[in-house]
Amino acid sequence: MFLGVKAGGVNSVKFGGGEPLVLPYAADLIEFFAKEKFDLFLETNGTLVTPRLAELVGKAGGRASVSLDGPDEETHSLLRISKNSFEQAKRGICLLVERGIYTQVIFSIHKGNVARFVQTVALARELGASSLKVNFIQRMGRAEEMDENGSLLDVREFLDFFGRLDTDVLGDFVFFDIPIAFKKIKRVTKEMNYTCNICSVVGVLSNGDVSICGIGNLKDDLVLGNIRSKPLMEIWQAHPLFQDLYRDIPANLGGICSNCMFKRQCLGCCVVNTYNVTGRFNAGYPFCEEAHRLGLFPRQRLVEV
Repeated sequence: MFLGVKAGGVNSVKFGGGEPLVLPYAADLIEFFAKEKFDLFLETNGTLVTPRLAELVGKAGGRASVSLDGPDEETHSLLRISKNSFEQAKRGICLLVERGIYTQVIFSIHKGNVARFVQTVALARELGASSLKVNFIQRMGRAEEMDENGSLLDVREFLDFFGRLDTDVLGDFVFFDIPIAFKKIKRVTKEMNYTCNICSVVGVLSNGDVSICGIGNLKDDLVLGNIRSKPLMEIWQAHPLFQDLYRDIPANLGGICSNCMFKRQCLGCCVVNTYNVTGRFNAGYPFCEEAHRLGLFPRQRLVEV
């Protein structure tokens, strides 16, 4: 399968989940990616990283992101089930860093850890991480339960937190997973990873199902085929849903996105989240729609059409 997509022009693989390293053949896959010269990006909670796995990721020219949601066990474990996950995550980060791998810490912000953000940044620096990204938690999957019990930040609270931080002091180490329209221009020119990759990505789930990113784990209607019965490239190139995406993004983006000056760079920020909320890929991004409703969307980033 992977050799087929490489022949079709694919040269990078994001190995994510859930937690991808629970797969019994995870090391074999990573070793294969390295041998076949795929660029590898590993998303992990860090608890299952071993010296051998870290070495293999390094051989694949890999980059990694590791979840670290607080500066101590108590805060980090608010989003975790297993005990000792904090110490294991720190160890995983160190193993990756020691092998020269670009390792980004992912801080998923919520009401239980927002007050410990600065301390978490300090810890990430101490561990040798290359950067830290702040994630706004989307109301998808397990996060829906957090939403119900009031643990998540809403759009106003997140933007207030973002606005109060001196991002210039935090420098190039901290990145916010926030639509480009809300960022200062000087930050935009530094942070190039602000585009949704929806038009150049395909997701393969652990059972062989093909979807868009990993949303097929949550939305059965977005399972578009299975690699056990049809070649991946055939599904990707021929399925009508992919064709609709390429037609509509960004040309037919709706809502606030249709008037945003950055729509051709942002591409709707995260169209699978938009689909999860609205049932449409090309509707306005829900975060931006809510910000606009609250009068918080930067008016200078809108253009008349």
